[in-house]
Amino acid sequence: MKDTPLLMRSELVAASLRGEKDVTRRLRGLSASAMRKPGAVYVNDDPSAWWFQRMEGASALFHAMTEARQLEVRCPYGCPGDRLWLREAWRIQRCDDVRRLAVVEWNTPDPANDGYNDAQVLGVPLGLAMPRRSNQTWRSPIHMPRWASRCTVEICSVRPERVQSITEEDAKREGVTPLATSHRGYPGTGAALTTHEPRYRAGFAAVWRSMHGDHWERNGYCWRVEYRRIET
Repeated sequence: MKDTPLLMRSELVAASLRGEKDVTRRLRGLSASAMRKPGAVYVNDDPSAWWFQRMEGASALFHAMTEARQLEVRCPYGCPGDRLWLREAWRIQRCDDVRRLAVVEWNTPDPANDGYNDAQVLGVPLGLAMPRRSNQTWRSPIHMPRWASRCTVEICSVRPERVQSITEEDAKREGVTPLATSHRGYPGTGAALTTHEPRYRAGFAAVWRSMHGDHWERNGYCWRVEYRRIET
Protein backbone atom coordinates (compact mmCIF):
# COMPACT_ATOMS: atom_id res chain seq x y z
CA MET A 1 0.00 0.00 0.00
CA LYS A 2 1.36 3.39 -1.03
CA ASP A 3 1.20 6.33 1.41
CA THR A 4 1.55 9.70 -0.36
CA PRO A 5 1.34 13.32 0.90
CA LEU A 6 -1.09 15.64 -0.88
CA LEU A 7 -1.16 19.44 -0.55
CA MET A 8 -4.62 20.88 0.07
CA ARG A 9 -6.03 24.17 1.34
CA SER A 10 -7.14 24.02 4.98
CA GLU A 11 -10.79 24.75 4.22
CA LEU A 12 -10.86 21.82 1.79
CA VAL A 13 -9.22 19.53 4.34
CA ALA A 14 -12.00 20.53 6.74
CA ALA A 15 -14.58 19.79 4.02
CA SER A 16 -13.02 16.34 3.57
CA LEU A 17 -13.30 15.75 7.31
CA ARG A 18 -16.99 16.74 7.20
CA GLY A 19 -17.64 14.42 4.27
CA GLU A 20 -18.47 17.34 1.95
CA LYS A 21 -15.43 16.76 -0.29
CA ASP A 22 -14.42 13.34 -1.61
CA VAL A 23 -12.99 14.17 -5.05
CA THR A 24 -9.91 16.12 -6.13
CA ARG A 25 -8.45 16.94 -9.54
CA ARG A 26 -4.72 17.28 -10.12
CA LEU A 27 -2.31 17.93 -13.01
CA ARG A 28 0.97 16.38 -11.87
CA GLY A 29 2.46 14.13 -14.53
CA LEU A 30 0.04 15.32 -17.23
CA SER A 31 1.42 18.85 -17.64
CA ALA A 32 5.00 20.06 -17.97
CA SER A 33 6.59 21.56 -14.87
CA ALA A 34 9.63 23.72 -14.24
CA MET A 35 11.64 20.47 -14.01
CA ARG A 36 10.61 19.29 -17.47
CA LYS A 37 12.94 16.66 -18.89
CA PRO A 38 14.40 17.30 -22.37
CA GLY A 39 12.37 15.48 -25.01
CA ALA A 40 9.59 14.55 -22.59
CA VAL A 41 6.04 14.42 -23.99
CA TYR A 42 3.03 15.50 -21.93
CA VAL A 43 -0.58 15.01 -22.96
CA ASN A 44 -1.40 18.58 -21.96
CA ASP A 45 1.11 19.97 -24.42
CA ASP A 46 -1.74 19.35 -26.89
CA PRO A 47 -4.66 17.64 -25.12
CA SER A 48 -6.74 17.41 -28.31
CA ALA A 49 -4.02 15.21 -29.86
CA TRP A 50 -4.60 12.39 -27.36
CA TRP A 51 -7.49 10.24 -26.20
CA PHE A 52 -7.56 8.26 -23.00
CA GLN A 53 -8.04 4.54 -23.52
CA ARG A 54 -7.86 2.78 -20.15
CA MET A 55 -6.15 2.45 -16.79
CA GLU A 56 -3.70 -0.37 -16.12
CA GLY A 57 -2.97 -0.35 -12.41
CA ALA A 58 -1.70 3.12 -11.58
CA SER A 59 -0.90 3.95 -15.22
CA ALA A 60 -3.10 5.63 -17.82
CA LEU A 61 -2.77 4.63 -21.46
CA PHE A 62 -3.27 7.35 -24.07
CA HIS A 63 -3.37 6.95 -27.86
CA ALA A 64 -2.52 9.64 -30.39
CA MET A 65 -5.45 10.84 -32.50
CA THR A 66 -3.63 10.98 -35.83
CA GLU A 67 -0.84 8.40 -35.62
CA ALA A 68 -0.08 4.95 -34.25
CA ARG A 69 1.48 6.15 -31.06
CA GLN A 70 0.86 5.29 -27.41
CA LEU A 71 1.76 7.15 -24.24
CA GLU A 72 1.76 5.64 -20.76
CA VAL A 73 1.46 8.05 -17.81
CA ARG A 74 1.81 6.80 -14.27
CA CYS A 75 -0.46 8.47 -11.73
CA PRO A 76 1.79 9.94 -8.99
CA TYR A 77 -0.98 9.63 -6.40
CA GLY A 78 -1.39 5.86 -6.62
CA CYS A 79 -4.29 3.54 -7.40
CA PRO A 80 -7.39 2.28 -5.53
CA GLY A 81 -6.45 1.10 -2.06
CA ASP A 82 -3.50 3.48 -1.70
CA ARG A 83 -3.62 6.23 0.89
CA LEU A 84 -3.13 10.00 0.79
CA TRP A 85 -2.38 12.10 3.85
CA LEU A 86 -3.36 15.72 3.48
CA ARG A 87 -0.88 18.55 4.04
CA GLU A 88 -2.09 22.03 5.02
CA ALA A 89 -0.96 25.17 6.84
CA TRP A 90 -0.09 24.33 10.47
CA ARG A 91 1.86 25.34 13.54
CA ILE A 92 2.88 23.92 16.92
CA GLN A 93 1.39 25.57 19.99
CA ARG A 94 3.11 23.46 22.66
CA CYS A 95 5.22 20.33 22.81
CA ASP A 96 6.35 17.95 25.54
CA ASP A 97 9.37 15.75 24.87
CA VAL A 98 8.80 13.66 27.98
CA ARG A 99 5.35 12.52 26.91
CA ARG A 100 6.17 12.87 23.17
CA LEU A 101 3.12 15.07 22.79
CA ALA A 102 2.47 18.23 20.78
CA VAL A 103 -0.51 20.54 20.37
CA VAL A 104 -0.91 21.16 16.65
CA GLU A 105 -3.07 23.98 15.29
CA TRP A 106 -4.59 24.10 11.81
CA ASN A 107 -6.03 27.02 9.87
CA THR A 108 -9.67 25.93 10.01
CA PRO A 109 -11.79 24.26 12.72
CA ASP A 110 -11.74 20.48 12.98
CA PRO A 111 -15.33 19.15 12.79
CA ALA A 112 -14.19 15.92 14.44
CA ASN A 113 -12.85 17.91 17.42
CA ASP A 114 -15.98 19.83 18.45
CA GLY A 115 -15.09 22.68 16.11
CA TYR A 116 -11.71 23.43 17.63
CA ASN A 117 -8.79 24.04 15.30
CA ASP A 118 -6.13 22.36 17.45
CA ALA A 119 -5.58 18.95 18.97
CA GLN A 120 -3.07 16.93 20.95
CA VAL A 121 -0.92 14.65 18.82
CA LEU A 122 0.85 11.71 20.47
CA GLY A 123 4.00 9.93 19.32
CA VAL A 124 5.74 12.98 17.88
CA PRO A 125 9.54 12.97 17.30
CA LEU A 126 11.81 13.99 20.14
CA GLY A 127 13.50 17.38 20.15
CA LEU A 128 10.77 19.51 18.60
CA ALA A 129 11.59 23.21 18.90
CA MET A 130 9.29 24.98 21.33
CA PRO A 131 7.57 28.01 19.77
CA ARG A 132 8.69 31.33 21.20
CA ARG A 133 5.09 32.48 21.40
CA SER A 134 1.71 30.83 21.01
CA ASN A 135 0.81 32.90 17.93
CA GLN A 136 3.85 31.88 15.88
CA THR A 137 3.54 32.23 12.12
CA TRP A 138 1.90 29.50 10.10
CA ARG A 139 4.17 26.86 8.63
CA SER A 140 4.02 25.93 4.97
CA PRO A 141 2.04 22.80 4.06
CA ILE A 142 5.11 21.60 2.15
CA HIS A 143 6.90 21.15 5.48
CA MET A 144 4.08 19.37 7.31
CA PRO A 145 5.30 16.00 8.64
CA ARG A 146 3.17 12.88 8.55
CA TRP A 147 2.41 12.98 12.27
CA ALA A 148 0.92 16.50 12.08
CA SER A 149 -1.66 15.63 9.40
CA ARG A 150 -5.25 15.42 10.68
CA CYS A 151 -6.77 13.72 7.64
CA THR A 152 -5.88 10.49 5.84
CA VAL A 153 -7.95 9.22 2.92
CA GLU A 154 -8.03 6.07 0.82
CA ILE A 155 -8.24 6.25 -2.96
CA CYS A 156 -11.45 4.67 -4.31
CA SER A 157 -10.87 5.37 -8.00
CA VAL A 158 -8.52 7.33 -10.23
CA ARG A 159 -8.58 8.19 -13.92
CA PRO A 160 -7.64 11.04 -16.26
CA GLU A 161 -10.39 13.13 -17.83
CA ARG A 162 -10.79 16.44 -19.65
CA VAL A 163 -11.32 19.14 -17.05
CA GLN A 164 -14.46 20.58 -18.67
CA SER A 165 -16.19 17.21 -18.46
CA ILE A 166 -16.82 17.86 -14.76
CA THR A 167 -20.51 17.67 -13.87
CA GLU A 168 -22.45 19.87 -11.47
CA GLU A 169 -22.64 17.00 -8.98
CA ASP A 170 -18.91 16.32 -9.17
CA ALA A 171 -18.09 20.02 -8.81
CA LYS A 172 -20.10 20.03 -5.58
CA ARG A 173 -18.09 17.03 -4.38
CA GLU A 174 -14.93 19.10 -4.96
CA GLY A 175 -15.95 21.26 -1.99
CA VAL A 176 -16.11 24.55 -3.91
CA THR A 177 -18.54 27.43 -3.36
CA PRO A 178 -21.23 27.86 -6.04
CA LEU A 179 -20.81 30.95 -8.22
CA ALA A 180 -23.41 33.03 -10.04
CA THR A 181 -22.60 33.93 -13.64
CA SER A 182 -24.03 36.60 -15.91
CA HIS A 183 -23.94 37.65 -19.56
CA ARG A 184 -25.49 40.16 -21.96
CA GLY A 185 -27.12 39.48 -25.28
CA TYR A 186 -25.59 40.35 -28.63
CA PRO A 187 -24.19 43.92 -28.85
CA GLY A 188 -26.65 46.44 -30.22
CA THR A 189 -29.76 44.41 -29.34
CA GLY A 190 -30.38 46.26 -26.09
CA ALA A 191 -30.57 42.97 -24.23
CA ALA A 192 -30.41 43.27 -20.47
CA LEU A 193 -27.82 41.60 -18.28
CA THR A 194 -28.91 38.06 -17.47
CA THR A 195 -27.77 36.54 -14.19
CA HIS A 196 -27.85 32.79 -13.68
CA GLU A 197 -28.33 30.97 -10.41
CA PRO A 198 -25.13 30.06 -8.55
CA ARG A 199 -23.65 26.82 -9.82
CA TYR A 200 -20.91 24.62 -8.38
CA ARG A 201 -19.41 24.01 -11.81
CA ALA A 202 -18.94 27.76 -12.33
CA GLY A 203 -17.34 28.00 -8.88
CA PHE A 204 -14.97 25.16 -9.72
CA ALA A 205 -14.02 26.74 -13.06
CA ALA A 206 -13.17 30.04 -11.33
CA VAL A 207 -10.95 28.29 -8.77
CA TRP A 208 -9.29 26.19 -11.49
CA ARG A 209 -8.52 29.25 -13.62
CA SER A 210 -6.97 31.02 -10.63
CA MET A 211 -4.67 28.04 -10.03
CA HIS A 212 -3.90 26.79 -13.55
CA GLY A 213 -4.36 29.71 -15.93
CA ASP A 214 -5.73 28.81 -19.37
CA HIS A 215 -5.85 25.06 -18.69
CA TRP A 216 -9.66 25.31 -18.35
CA GLU A 217 -10.04 27.05 -21.72
CA ARG A 218 -7.73 24.49 -23.35
CA ASN A 219 -9.82 21.72 -21.76
CA GLY A 220 -6.70 19.82 -20.75
CA TYR A 221 -6.49 16.51 -18.97
CA CYS A 222 -6.41 16.15 -15.19
CA TRP A 223 -6.43 13.27 -12.75
CA ARG A 224 -9.80 12.70 -11.12
CA VAL A 225 -9.08 11.12 -7.74
CA GLU A 226 -12.03 9.91 -5.67
CA TYR A 227 -11.38 9.04 -2.05
CA ARG A 228 -12.94 8.25 1.30
CA ARG A 229 -11.79 9.36 4.71
CA ILE A 230 -10.37 6.67 6.99
CA GLU A 231 -9.70 6.72 10.72
CA THR A 232 -6.03 6.44 11.67
